[in-house]
Amino acid sequence: MKITQNPIVTSPQDSDTSTDPSVDTTTAPTLMPAVNQLIDSGDPGAMLAALVMKSGDEQRKVAREQRDQAMKAEDTADNAEIQDMHDKADLQRAQGIVDGSLQIAQGVTTIGAGCSEASGASKRTTAEWNGAGAAFGAGKSVADGFFSGAITDKDADAKQADVSANSFKQMADDAHDSEKDATDLMNKALDFYKEYVDTKAQTMMAAIHRA
Repeated sequence: MKITQNPIVTSPQDSDTSTDPSVDTTTAPTLMPAVNQLIDSGDPGAMLAALVMKSGDEQRKVAREQRDQAMKAEDTADNAEIQDMHDKADLQRAQGIVDGSLQIAQGVTTIGAGCSEASGASKRTTAEWNGAGAAFGAGKSVADGFFSGAITDKDADAKQADVSANSFKQMADDAHDSEKDATDLMNKALDFYKEYVDTKAQTMMAAIHRA
């Protein structure tokens, strides 16, 4: 049977990537159309190498897609965490404005009550000033409770987004490792095929010389 000398894959680097530190060893070889031909060639060695290459290529594609999806999800979670932090800061600023306004109003009513009492105004007028001050104080307490609850919710949302981002990052890292494993498998299959073709050619040449 005629031995095909066409490589089943082509790599961005034809040199030995294991000895060249400048070569990115995570770069996978690219499948060529000859792979499908070799699968149907009937040559056991070529068929094995082609099947492994094809399997590795499929695993690499799946891992790459999983990695890309996980990275997008990580970005979304990171953005959500940042937005929650901005929302929390906005709530804190709003709380400061509301608290400050109510404290000023409460202070004014206290001064008003004091002036009313000092001027000999009716007790009713003084009581009205004191009542208004108490209302502003109660309003501040209610506002503080609302803002504290909202800020706590934003802290919880930010924490949840952070946990999600870390989980998606781990998934992306795992998918990257899987992609590298698939690439390594393809490179090993390529090395096997090259050695197989060379050995078979040498064997046939030796047989010819003996004849």
